[in-house]
Amino acid sequence: MKKDRILIILLVIFIITTVAEGVFILYKEVLLKGNEVEINENENNDDNIKDENIDDICNEIIFYNPIEDKTCNISDNQCMTWYKIPSDLNDDSTIELILNKNIGETVAYNESGNFKEGPITINEYLKELTDTWKVSVRLPEIDDIAIILGTEKNENGNIEYTEVPWCIYANGDNKDYWDGGYWLITDSKNSNPFVIDSSRGSISAGNEFIKSNPDVDYIWGIRPIIRVEKSKVY
Repeated sequence: MKKDRILIILLVIFIITTVAEGVFILYKEVLLKGNEVEINENENNDDNIKDENIDDICNEIIFYNPIEDKTCNISDNQCMTWYKIPSDLNDDSTIELILNKNIGETVAYNESGNFKEGPITINEYLKELTDTWKVSVRLPEIDDIAIILGTEKNENGNIEYTEVPWCIYANGDNKDYWDGGYWLITDSKNSNPFVIDSSRGSISAGNEFIKSNPDVDYIWGIRPIIRVEKSKVY
């Protein structure tokens, strides 16, 4: 009789211990699951913050006269509005700026129609329009947009259809979408060159306008990037 009581007590202790251990394991799983959800939510929040801050680049406006290579007042003759952009070429002494609008008229990427030859026509046009400028000037590339967005090009060498900050696609002070846009220097390994498409506010393909065609109203133009000394800006 005494032995039976002892066995019953031991059995009860075993059951209680087993149940307690199971509850503890379940609690740990719930706790870990909750932490995982919290981490995922934080990751999503970080992504949302990046999206919300896409236009931060548009906050640093610099008024600069590239003909005289100095800052200016917006009311001055030949004064232009620029935005400072992140760039691999920025260093302790220089920064790069992109103009707030296109210059000149719309133009073909390459008059020959052969994209593989490179951006011959638009580079010649840029040189013609900026011949009196006293600063280093070039056209934007796919790489520039990747750096601005804090992303990388895909295996095809592009970041097609990616949304860009409003000051990168806008025409002057007009923040609304507008017809047109401008060429991006694109690696010739791609099937076609790319553009900033202002009607979409994103990167797009511009292959149908590579070559001049009298029957086509060209909508892609050029927008310069200049490199200036920090001492002349700040």
